Amino acid sequence: SYWLYEKFGIDKRIITLSAQIMSGKVSREEALKELEELPYDLKTIEEEKKFLIKKLGFEENEYQRVWETENKSYHDYPSSHAIILRIAKFVKPFISYIMPQLPSYFVQIEERDMEKK
Repeated sequence: SYWLYEKFGIDKRIITLSAQIMSGKVSREEALKELEELPYDLKTIEEEKKFLIKKLGFEENEYQRVWETENKSYHDYPSSHAIILRIAKFVKPFISYIMPQLPSYFVQIEERDMEKK
C-alpha cells in the first residue's frame, strides 16, 4: 500500500470503497473520510521496507535507486499495441453486431480515447 500510494499515486481503497458505496454498505461521506487517512501505517513502514529489501536481495542503495527512478508506462516499451488498437477499431462494428455487449477490451479503448480528448 505504501509503494503504490507514494510512488505511483495508486490507492486501491478507492475501488473497494466505490463498490461498497454502490452496494449501500458505506455512505459516500464515510468513504471520503476514510480516504483522508493514509492507506498504510507509518509505524511499520521502516520494518516492512527492511523486509522487502531482504526478500528482494537488494542493498539499501539499490532499493533507493529503484525508488527514485522515473515511473514507466507500457508506452515506454516496444509492443504491438498501436496495431492492436487499429485492428480493434476496424473489428468493433462487427463484434457489436454479433455480441449483445462489447468485450471489456473495447470499452477500455473507448474510455482511453475519451481521456485523450
